[in-house]
Amino acid sequence: GGSFAQFTDLEAQQCFNEVNAADPQFFMLSGDTVRMKADVFNPGTADVDLYTVMWTVNGPGGGQIFSNEVAGANIASGETQTLQADQTFTVTTEGEYLARCIVAADSDASALNDTTWLRMFVGALPMWYRYDDNGDPEGSVSFGAGDETAVSFTPTEWPARVESLRVNVSGAINTSLSVY
Repeated sequence: GGSFAQFTDLEAQQCFNEVNAADPQFFMLSGDTVRMKADVFNPGTADVDLYTVMWTVNGPGGGQIFSNEVAGANIASGETQTLQADQTFTVTTEGEYLARCIVAADSDASALNDTTWLRMFVGALPMWYRYDDNGDPEGSVSFGAGDETAVSFTPTEWPARVESLRVNVSGAINTSLSVY
């Protein structure tokens, strides 16, 4: 046996959205109302009494179109909490939107796991989509008639699991979906 020093560390595990007070979406329509959310995990050995989560969203022109900060409280070691922005925004311009979520706590031991990102699109489907595990994108998908597409990634740790999978298709389509 032995003892270990207590340390504080919060991790921004996932940045996601709620569109029109319903399910999360990567692809939206102009006029949709978006609320940002985040899963925050405490991998540290110390419970955290107070922390903050801040979201910023940049629109297709690159400028910031949304910013919101909320307080979180009482997250025990090993626990995950989901927080949501207390404000919403409406997307109006077609193109790519990039959301950033940052979690902050006093005496946080590592800034490397404090930020996570979410790419969202308004209007026509993009020519690619990227998987993001808080680092650089590992895979891509090409959309086109007759294309075989795939997303591959290297998880940051094993075992890994897929918590959700959403496929957006339109028109008459015949396809299969496999997860390996």
